Amino acid sequence: MAPYTAATLAKTEGGEGVSSGNMDSGDKPSSTPGDEPGDGVSTKYRLKGIVVHSGQASGGHYYSFIQVRKPPGSNTPKWFKFDDGDVTEAKIEDEEEFKAQAFGGDYTGEVYDHVLKKTHYRRQKRWWSAYLLFYDRLDQESAFDECLEKMSPLPGPIQQLVQKQNMEFNHNKGHFNYSYFHFMKQLLNLNYNYIRAQLEQDPSKTAELESLGLRCVQLATTFLFHCGFHTKKTLRGPASD
Repeated sequence: MAPYTAATLAKTEGGEGVSSGNMDSGDKPSSTPGDEPGDGVSTKYRLKGIVVHSGQASGGHYYSFIQVRKPPGSNTPKWFKFDDGDVTEAKIEDEEEFKAQAFGGDYTGEVYDHVLKKTHYRRQKRWWSAYLLFYDRLDQESAFDECLEKMSPLPGPIQQLVQKQNMEFNHNKGHFNYSYFHFMKQLLNLNYNYIRAQLEQDPSKTAELESLGLRCVQLATTFLFHCGFHTKKTLRGPASD
C-alpha cells in the first residue's frame, strides 16, 4: 500500500500532498505519529475478508468469505464461506477459485436445451462479485495474535452454550446427509429381504419374524417422520423407494 499512502503521494506530487497545514480542522485525518511509512510502519496488508453481492442493483443477496486464524500446528490459514446459516470451507487461497468467487465477469457453464434434449456450453454473466474487501496490516496482525494468546478463556456459561450449539450442529449434520439416508435404506432393505427369505424357508417362524418386522416398521416410520420428511427430495429420494 506504500504507493497510495498520504506521505508517498505527497512526495510524488512535489510535497503538496495531504497535510494538517492545508486542511480545515474538521478535515484533519485522525492519524497519529508513527502511521506513515517513513516512521518504520509496515505498508503491507493481507486480505482477511470479502463481502460478496449476488444479484443486480435492484436487489440481491450478501454473503462473506472470512479467513480464520491458523489452526494449531498448521502453517496455512483457512477460508470459510458464511451464507446466512450455512458455513462451508472455501478454497479462496486457490487463484482460479478466488477469481471465480470474487471477480465477476463471464464464465462458461453448462446449459440444458429442453428442445434438443442435450447439454451444451455457453458464456454466461456472473451475477456475483466482491463488494467489500477487508485487510489486516501485517504489523498489527502479529500484535493481534499476541493479544489473543493473552486473553482469558470464555466464561463458563458462554462456553457451555457454545458447546451445546456445536453438539446440536454436529447432530443435525450427522442425520441430514446422504450417507446416513443411504445407510438407513440399506438396513431396512436387508431386514425386509431377510424376513422374506426366512418365511419362505421355514413358515413356522412366522411369530418371531413378525416381531422383527414390526421393529423394522417402527424404525422406518420413526426415521421418516423425524428425519426423512424434513429434508429435500434430492436427499431422501422418491417416496416410493
